[in-house]
Amino acid sequence: MADKVKTWKEIMIEDFEEDLVKLNAKKSLIVDTPEDYIKGKIDKIDLCLPNLPDRKPTKTGNITMKQYMNILRKELVDEPQKVIDRELIKLNSKITKVNSQKEDVELGNC
Repeated sequence: MADKVKTWKEIMIEDFEEDLVKLNAKKSLIVDTPEDYIKGKIDKIDLCLPNLPDRKPTKTGNITMKQYMNILRKELVDEPQKVIDRELIKLNSKITKVNSQKEDVELGNC
């Protein structure tokens, strides 16, 4: 017996629901264990830093990736709550956007 063919609307709604699950999981991770989240970010930076080349910026006023990663690491160590708050604002914005897009598809407004 043939499977039911999904409409584009059903596919889009499933995609939005998957995105919402991923975004909410990341938000839960940050809210439930902020120390682990910050430690994980620092560990990733520490893993990358030794592999980045020591060089000068290509344009005056720019910074290299290594300089940026050092700034980011310092911010994670010195002001972890600021980083967490900023990340939660971004996630909430993305969740709102995905919910809005999902509603538009459900209502046929797209």
